[in-house]
Amino acid sequence: MVYPDGTVDFVCSLSLEECGKLLSERLLGGIPFVGGGLDSIFDEIPAIYTKPDILGLRFIVAGFGGSRGFAFGILPGQTSPATSPEEPATVVDLSSYLKGLLLSFPEFEGVTDELKEYDD
Repeated sequence: MVYPDGTVDFVCSLSLEECGKLLSERLLGGIPFVGGGLDSIFDEIPAIYTKPDILGLRFIVAGFGGSRGFAFGILPGQTSPATSPEEPATVVDLSSYLKGLLLSFPEFEGVTDELKEYDD
């Protein structure tokens, strides 16, 4: 089983929801992001995600915004087939591909596929 995976970081003056709307319109054919506000899926980090999954994949935008920025990622969604010891997952990293896509967004700065650590 092959699973696409990847994450890029970027800085943007837009809100989490506005970033999601922009990514949805320009990259995902208008498929909406849901969640946000106090809804967190990554250790208390605000996040939104595509619903429904796209080809068994979930796209996520997470982060606090401002100078701390956001992360945009792709990972197997709830509809992805399960792996087994007989057929372990092979992960295909799409981070550099996502980076190339986001570099075309004039609203996004500091686009990188080198993930940063957050110190609270």
